[in-house]
Amino acid sequence: MATFVGTIQNRQLLLNAIAIVLPNNQQAKSQSFVALIDTGSQGTLISPAVVKKLNPVPIDTGGFTVANGQSVKANKYHLRIAIPIETITKSPKVVNRDLVIRGLNLDVLELPYQPPDYDILLGMDFLQRFHITLFGNQFILSN
Repeated sequence: MATFVGTIQNRQLLLNAIAIVLPNNQQAKSQSFVALIDTGSQGTLISPAVVKKLNPVPIDTGGFTVANGQSVKANKYHLRIAIPIETITKSPKVVNRDLVIRGLNLDVLELPYQPPDYDILLGMDFLQRFHITLFGNQFILSN
């Protein structure tokens, strides 16, 4: 089974994720960012820092509602969001560990502010492809 194991820090599930600009009449670019797992968010959101570093072209505008009920309008981008997943295969004498990148092409909205601890908020549009286990001060993402 492919898994990612992370540590819960300050009550947050943070991990490294990769944002990739999909080529659509623009040059493909990618960079690693810190992502927050947020099962309360329906969609994946990116920070202004991601937009500044990757310079993707907006495909549309969209809206979302924040926790206090406020509606927010934002630029929408089509990106590939991916995370590193470790696959482990065992034979009688050998354990092989391989790192693979698993991700999805998503329409994501830009956050109206820069969070201090992360640049990508992974919502349920991304997380529905994974199983999340919380154990002690760790979390495990698997698929």
